[in-house]
Amino acid sequence: MGLGRSISDDRVPGLAAEMAFFAMLSFVPLLIAVGAALGFLERFLDPDRIARGEQAVIDGVGVVFNPDVTGDVIAPFVTGLLSQQRGGLAVGGVLATLWLGSRVFAATVRALNVAYEAEQRRGVV
Repeated sequence: MGLGRSISDDRVPGLAAEMAFFAMLSFVPLLIAVGAALGFLERFLDPDRIARGEQAVIDGVGVVFNPDVTGDVIAPFVTGLLSQQRGGLAVGGVLATLWLGSRVFAATVRALNVAYEAEQRRGVV
């Protein structure tokens, strides 16, 4: 009974959901950044290598998402990204990924502070 009360008092499901939410949300701008950056590599690499990289990205995303979603939505999106050079999109995707990644780690720190009953001792800087 003490464990269940501790889980409830520490908001374990809510904190876990927060971490999972930001982790999954960070996949979208990461995919955009990688796809846009790969569009620039077309000048330096042969088309076969670019096609293998494109397929590797699609296969990697297919592990996380449903195969139907991967084939119908993500594969055309990645192909479209790779067909054009979009530097601003790549930079924006990297910045969004970094911000969302920092949110994942902030949620993890909050969860660990609650779990170990530690107080936040860090300053703003």
